[in-house]
Amino acid sequence: MKIKLGLIFSVVMIKGFSLAISPIDLEINSSKGQGYYTLINDDKSQKVIAITTKRRTIDEHGKTVLTPTKDIIVYPKQVVLKAKEKRLIRIIWKAKEKVTNEVAYRITFAEQNVDVDFGVDELEQGERRAGLSFGVRFDGSIYIQPKKPGPSNIEVSSYEKKKIEGEDFFVITLENKGNIHKHISTKNLELEVLFPGEAEKENWHMLSEDLLSKYLGTDILLLSGGKRKVQIPCKEKQIPDNVLGVRITE
Repeated sequence: MKIKLGLIFSVVMIKGFSLAISPIDLEINSSKGQGYYTLINDDKSQKVIAITTKRRTIDEHGKTVLTPTKDIIVYPKQVVLKAKEKRLIRIIWKAKEKVTNEVAYRITFAEQNVDVDFGVDELEQGERRAGLSFGVRFDGSIYIQPKKPGPSNIEVSSYEKKKIEGEDFFVITLENKGNIHKHISTKNLELEVLFPGEAEKENWHMLSEDLLSKYLGTDILLLSGGKRKVQIPCKEKQIPDNVLGVRITE
């Protein structure tokens, strides 16, 4: 879940705005076709929240791509939350397709027209009170899962040495071959390369967490069927001149 207010933060509840949304990620089995979000206004003032959804994919470089969709019905699409009020938001998946691989959507909860008073006590004639109009935005995920969701299955689908903008890179492609999404923490990712040598079966070297987080980030989301490329400069000491294999364990 994200809040957009100049900068983006990962939060559940924001001090000063006191708006909580649960869950952040909503998983709906396609055989049931519906689920619920809970919105809680813990503030003393009323809030107006507009809700929108889009189909979500992620490219091999980790960029999220959002496209308009009519697959999801949100009820209500706009809600007025009174002070200290809690409301359920119903999510209905109406697409007719048979789900064999999980389908991902982005859901956005946007607070409408919040005016901030900067505390100017007295105004001369012709002066205007300073203020700012903005909205707080939370982004979450909806996953429509197969009737029988299986485990995610992350594999190394390819690796190669490649020249990119004149520099040599070792490029590893991770692929989720399972039918549901998977979050991977670089801290828990064990990615090993096989160095050339006489005892090749024992010559596996694990790439460090620091190296992976430098070129991959600390948290990776792989959607069902999704791929993610790891591009590591060959000048890094952990990459040998000739890699004989790459494997992943979790």
